[in-house]
Amino acid sequence: MNINAELAWKRVKKDLNGKHFIAPLFLTKILDHNYEKWIKYLNERFSAQAHFPHPMEIIEVPKGKGLIRPGSLINVEDNIMYTALVQECYPLILKQISWSQNVVDFAYILSDENLENADWFKQQLIGWNNFREKSIEKVSTGYQYVIVTDLTGFYDNIDIQTLIFDLKSIGVDPEITAELSRYLNKWTQINGRGLPQSNSASDVLAKLYLDNVDQGLRNAGFSHLRYVDDIRIFCKNLVEAKKALIELTRLLRKRGLNIQSAKTKILNSRQAMDEIEGLQPLIGVVQEKFREEIISFEFSSAYFDSEDGEEFVDNSETPLEVIRETFKTYFVDGSDEDFDKTLLHYLLNRLISESDSYALDYCLANFERHPEETSYFLKYSKSLDTFDIEVLDLMDNMKNSLIAFLQSDAAIYDYQNYQILVWFNDNIPTQSEQLLSICRSYAFDNNKPYYLRSISRLILGRFGNFADLEKLEDHLNYINSDLERAELLCSLVKMEKGRRNSLLSRFSKDGLLTEFAIPFIKAQH
Repeated sequence: MNINAELAWKRVKKDLNGKHFIAPLFLTKILDHNYEKWIKYLNERFSAQAHFPHPMEIIEVPKGKGLIRPGSLINVEDNIMYTALVQECYPLILKQISWSQNVVDFAYILSDENLENADWFKQQLIGWNNFREKSIEKVSTGYQYVIVTDLTGFYDNIDIQTLIFDLKSIGVDPEITAELSRYLNKWTQINGRGLPQSNSASDVLAKLYLDNVDQGLRNAGFSHLRYVDDIRIFCKNLVEAKKALIELTRLLRKRGLNIQSAKTKILNSRQAMDEIEGLQPLIGVVQEKFREEIISFEFSSAYFDSEDGEEFVDNSETPLEVIRETFKTYFVDGSDEDFDKTLLHYLLNRLISESDSYALDYCLANFERHPEETSYFLKYSKSLDTFDIEVLDLMDNMKNSLIAFLQSDAAIYDYQNYQILVWFNDNIPTQSEQLLSICRSYAFDNNKPYYLRSISRLILGRFGNFADLEKLEDHLNYINSDLERAELLCSLVKMEKGRRNSLLSRFSKDGLLTEFAIPFIKAQH
């Protein structure tokens, strides 16, 4: 089986560095340092069909209100093979769904300009704006009712066998579909269902999976638009809306999917316009200019990270007093029932652009109440060196608050704790004994997930004492994972050079990533 491992690695690396929940500590640097050997190894393994998928680790990512969503952590070789297999399906998937792109389906628009490009998709912000504008246009042209809904656990509930049948029906090589089935079934969590999340290859397959639903609604005479699993059906009257909801439910059931009843509404045209405009009714009391800025940001950040929307806020003329007052009204004095994450993200970005620390106390006080916003709270704090108060006092406040949180009973989410430790590693030049003690409790605990152990070991390797280095060295004998071993070796930055080189020699044959880590480590020191 001939597949393009080199292109697949470029695409996986792009996901690893920007899309996945876990950013690799050293993995991409190690492999790029050994690039030619790495690609040769992949081609040989895949050509000989000598690679077998490993189990997938679930990252329990907090999503608010005490709930979690399942992130996916898969072996890097598995990820490359998965991506390479989907690459082989890509031209046929593109051909199959081309009728709906930017007509019905506006999310993750597949690029047809260069199939060898590392970017699978066209610019996402354009797709979201088109989805909004087309929705407004349909309401404005006379549709009296709109069904708005989304799906319950869309990626989790994709039926693998049905997906494989879809791929076969569009002409994908049976050898490719058999391999894809083998990989996906290895990673399934329940009853042959589910695709790895935060993975571009999964986004491509998910588009094909909903194509039958899009075609079914069109064949039944309904007008609808979709962005990932957000669906809007535009109807002339209430009876038609009820019929459309019945048809949608039936089409989804055939795919093993269900609508979220709590988020499903039949709206009249006025209500629908408010829904489409999102935050605008909520912030109607503030300046028109400010309202327009937030709306723009909302559309830019609904399905992707905040950096994509910052172009809307960098040059704003809205006074700082308005920003502060809005933050106070909706967050400091507001209730969780009215909490809106998009407005929070926008206001935090604006305060960063103004070098203003107004929201810091709120952020520090809400790691427990809103663990899903940890990345935004920490992002805000990363601009401390530009804030308009004494930097050292502010940093001490941040460090003490975060350490107190990690030591509390509220620090129940391993993923959130990992995010906080990454912040310490990236932003604090020296670490306190309190933080090192926390890292010691995580670094050698096999009940903790790999990524939390690894960031803890890195902090100990950088900032711990000689006893920490010796314990890390001893712990190498008990690590079975090639990736963990390689990352731990890379973490021993304070170890005396001769002792380190002896250690590297002792483990040089213990795995491919470990072997590749050695020349990388020596090149760094």
